[in-house]
Amino acid sequence: MTTDKTMMKHTHTMDRETYEYTVEFEAIEFTNINEAITHAEAADLEAIHLNGKYFVLDPLEADRLDEAGATFAFVYDLDGKIVTIPVN
Repeated sequence: MTTDKTMMKHTHTMDRETYEYTVEFEAIEFTNINEAITHAEAADLEAIHLNGKYFVLDPLEADRLDEAGATFAFVYDLDGKIVTIPVN
């Protein structure tokens, strides 16, 4: 499995003004949340849900997304229950 550069277009509304921006990050895309979580746990990476898709990426890439203001959620398996932690 290879890590691909991914570009995501985001729209953010603040004070009735809409901002659109593109964030480029390196990640592996998965078709479902369980595969993403399993891969992330095995490789000491982070699984996230972003724009309806599931990605696994390095924690530093997740920090970059957070700093860029991207809205996403970390996803974890906590004793068989999927837990999401929203960011931004």
